[in-house]
Amino acid sequence: MQILLRSLCFLAAVSVVFFLLHNLRQRDKEPVIPVAEAALQGESDPAEQGTVISPESQDQGQATPVPVLTQEAAVPETPTPTPAEGVSDAVQDGAEDTSTLQTIELAAQRQQLSDLTIEELAAYLRERQVPEDLVSFMEGYPESREFVTDYLFRPKQPRSMDISGEVTKGTIPHFLQWDERWGYEFYDDSYMAVAGCGPTALSEVYSGLTGKTDMNPYEMAQWAADMGYHVRGEGTSWDMMLGGAWQLGLNAWDVGADEESILDELRSGHPIICAVSPGDFTYFGHFIVLADADDEGNISIRDSNSLIRTQRTWTADELLWQIAGLWAYSYDG
Repeated sequence: MQILLRSLCFLAAVSVVFFLLHNLRQRDKEPVIPVAEAALQGESDPAEQGTVISPESQDQGQATPVPVLTQEAAVPETPTPTPAEGVSDAVQDGAEDTSTLQTIELAAQRQQLSDLTIEELAAYLRERQVPEDLVSFMEGYPESREFVTDYLFRPKQPRSMDISGEVTKGTIPHFLQWDERWGYEFYDDSYMAVAGCGPTALSEVYSGLTGKTDMNPYEMAQWAADMGYHVRGEGTSWDMMLGGAWQLGLNAWDVGADEESILDELRSGHPIICAVSPGDFTYFGHFIVLADADDEGNISIRDSNSLIRTQRTWTADELLWQIAGLWAYSYDG
């Protein structure tokens, strides 16, 4: 009897072990349902609950919470630019192809500087090692403040100096010696912006009379320096206004310093270059162009150092007291 009971217990134990092994094998054969398919089958997606199952947690049978980014949170916000105290690296490198953010930063910096007084701006520019010649020039001629400030933002690559869109034969164009196309360039030992009034004046007359565009102010300045018409420490020699003009193919002659002579030349279509002494136009010496005159004696000028003075007309009486020399021009071509 005891032997029979022992046999039955042994068979029961074997059956239990067999049952357990069978269940384990069946469990291993069940397929793993991906999250997307589980959602289709009505099972909840852990991501919807802010939880993602990591490979490590699968091994341990635990769910590790992982932050789930919404589409809005995944897109980084563009930070509001704060004007820097100095100039950005991209600006110092002269980068022309700036990003939108850099463009905004440059605009913000320019706006910040435009709010300064001339004295404050001059101090700031000196701190940033802008050449003293340019800063001093700005202090004397405030119209140039934007040009001088933009020395900080100037591109590394040279700008195009094309003047074809500004030149019409028979009309004297207006060029600024501190135009950013050439104002930062050198005229012998000086900046065009500071000492380029002579070449700029002759460039205006040459371009207007001939209709040619090969002698923009910068090209005229390089030619003048090569021909010896620039005197270091003084500026452009008066000899260029006669001898230089003839070399360029223009007719040139002296004009009397009186109202009748000036108006006769201008009404005949002959522009005049004037050398002027300290007065309305300069603290030292300067060249301007008298472009034409109407029947009432109002004279249109081209001052390469001022938009404001160029936009108004002048009478002979307003000009004569400060004129030191005059030369008229024509072209036979």
